[in-house]
Parts: sequence; C-alpha cells; structure tokens
Amino acid sequence: MFVEGEPQTLLSAGEKRWRAILANRGIQPWPDLRLRFVVGAWKRRGHFFDLDNLVSPVLDAIGSKLSERESIWATVELGDKPGVEITNGSPPPSPIGGLRVVLKNPPLRSIRTSKPLLELVEANLFGEPSQPCGCEIRIGMNASGIAFGFEGPIKPTIDALWPLLGGTFKSPADHRVRDLRL
Repeated sequence: MFVEGEPQTLLSAGEKRWRAILANRGIQPWPDLRLRFVVGAWKRRGHFFDLDNLVSPVLDAIGSKLSERESIWATVELGDKPGVEITNGSPPPSPIGGLRVVLKNPPLRSIRTSKPLLELVEANLFGEPSQPCGCEIRIGMNASGIAFGFEGPIKPTIDALWPLLGGTFKSPADHRVRDLRL
C-alpha cells in the first residue's frame, strides 16, 4: 500500500495529521515490515532529518506492537510523489561493505554523551561524511524489541553512531542513513 503525502517526522508539527492519515488506511502491522519513504527534499526548515524519525510515527499509527516486531527494513529516497509504501517483507542481506555494528550493550535511552560507546572508542569515520549509507542493527533476543522511541535500543543506538557517521555527540550525522535494516 502506498500512502501519499509528505512523510512527517517524530515530534514535528505535522506528525499528528500524518498519523491520522496512516491510521485511517487500515494497514496491517506485520511482524516483518518494509517501509519505503519517498520525500520531496532532504531538508526540512533548513535541517536534515533522520530516517528513524520517519519510521516511528508510522509504527505507532498502524498499531505495530513492540512484542510482535521481528524485522523492519526502512529506506528513504527523493521523489516527485512523496509518501510511504508499506509492505510485508524481511530485509535482504546487507550489502558487502555496508555499515554493521555489534554492540554488547546498546544504549536504551537517548542520553547524549561526549564519550563514544565502548565499542566505538577507536572507530573511524565510515565513508565520506557527506555521502548516504546503509546501516544494519541486530538486537539480541533478550532486548525489549525493535523500539524506535527515545526509550528503546534503535534511536539511541543510531544517535550513538556519531563516531562512525560523523557529526558530534550533540549533532550526529545520522541523516546519512538512508537504508536501515533491523
């Protein structure tokens, strides 16, 4: 199903209206979800936005229960017809040479600190700082699930990847992630 309209980000002015549009479509909250976002521009009000902030309102609007999420594959691309395509499907294997990070204890809250995660202390910047990239995150069976909010492993982990993605701990360049596989 393709839902037309400029996808809105978490905590944006248009988020409530966007959630209502999605909720009224009767979309199935499958365990293996594929979200393909099409946006009209890479910046909003002069600032880049993050893919994970596009995903969160969609999951909430369609009633995707945390305990039932097995995998999510989200991508974002530029196009003339903004919206989100929502289908059922597991992510394919990550491309060779893509960004894969294994964290023993992923962060569970979005608390930004100037100290990189232990596994990223000696990390080098991945690719060119202005180039988009893909990212695969795997969480263990003992994790609380694929949670995108400020409380949960996905958003805090992506925010903590600043040593790899560029930017700073206060302003990570996580907008570079345009293909996210969980």
